[in-house]
Amino acid sequence: MVLVLILLKATLAVSGMPQIIYGDDDRVEIYRASNAYTRLYSHSVASKIDSDSLTPHLSFIKKLDVLSLADNWNLCPEVRFKDQPAAGKCSAFMIGKDLMATAGHCMRDQYSCDNSTWVFNYRKDFSYGGNYWFLESDIYKCSRLEFVVSPGPAFHLDLAIFRLDRAPRYGAKFELSQKGGEDVDVSKLALLGFPLGAPMKAIEHVAAHVGPAGW
Repeated sequence: MVLVLILLKATLAVSGMPQIIYGDDDRVEIYRASNAYTRLYSHSVASKIDSDSLTPHLSFIKKLDVLSLADNWNLCPEVRFKDQPAAGKCSAFMIGKDLMATAGHCMRDQYSCDNSTWVFNYRKDFSYGGNYWFLESDIYKCSRLEFVVSPGPAFHLDLAIFRLDRAPRYGAKFELSQKGGEDVDVSKLALLGFPLGAPMKAIEHVAAHVGPAGW
């Protein structure tokens, strides 16, 4: 089995900014991930997407309508995936039947919860004809914020736990862990995320740094 890290928020090389990707850029579309567990658990990861970006199409489908990464972020011409949509604002992953975890700075209070939309299967292999379509069954609202702590002088933890308006149809659930760095087998780590809001990407050979809070 592979342990999966979730990239709750990420950035890439933007014109005028220093390089922030080091070494080989080995991100791949999630459907190209070699490990079956990585692909399985990817269905339990959602992206926060503005509801105004989801245009109704038929009675059960919505179409994504946003700028590309290149247009939204003024990316350098050589940046990979620059023609893909820049829709994702944050990531969240299932830890219970209808329970999700995300970064604390992504959901600071109940107001943030009430105004957030979470979409599963934001991925390139679910696009068609260059457009991205979502079933209504993959679109959820936050119903209640259960716990939140954001980084500050007294805390290094950046975590929010919230409930969706209904239980997702996918059953694979993650477990939160506070294992020390010496207990983590990095050969079994993978990373999933939506860099700069792009459709889900995976990295299957990662190194982990355990922060002061032990997460």
